[in-house]
Amino acid sequence: MKKETQYSFGGKVYRQGALVMGQVKQLLTVLDGAGLTDIADPFAIIRDLGDRMPRALAVVLTPEGVSPRDKDIETLAKELEFAMTFDDVLRVIDDFFGCNDLLSLLARFKEIAGRVQEQAKAQMRGNGSIGSSPSWPGATSPSATTSSGDTP
Repeated sequence: MKKETQYSFGGKVYRQGALVMGQVKQLLTVLDGAGLTDIADPFAIIRDLGDRMPRALAVVLTPEGVSPRDKDIETLAKELEFAMTFDDVLRVIDDFFGCNDLLSLLARFKEIAGRVQEQAKAQMRGNGSIGSSPSWPGATSPSATTSSGDTP
């Protein structure tokens, strides 16, 4: 897996590396509602992202000398939209998957989620929470009480 890749677009130098948590949050916001159909196909990614593509590129690319935290995504997206060629976009997409091993990360996340789910099930079985009566004293239901009205 690549650590970092550098590019030059429109006379400026940009870098791309493994996403930090803030970039993941930004990217999720950009991708919300995009309906990605096939992340293995760069053309499908470009088609599915549509107008979101410049902002997605602005999230993953960081100008040299700037922290990912300090960059202005909207301004950077406008710059990149007319500084990058189609070939540049394809190269950045390809490098993105080299810098961010998404399949490995998804597999790890699934493994962690499975362990958490098993721990929760074990804890619930240990507490008797599933299929057992509550631990507090029960009240008599209204249908089990005698009438409080007049008696003959």
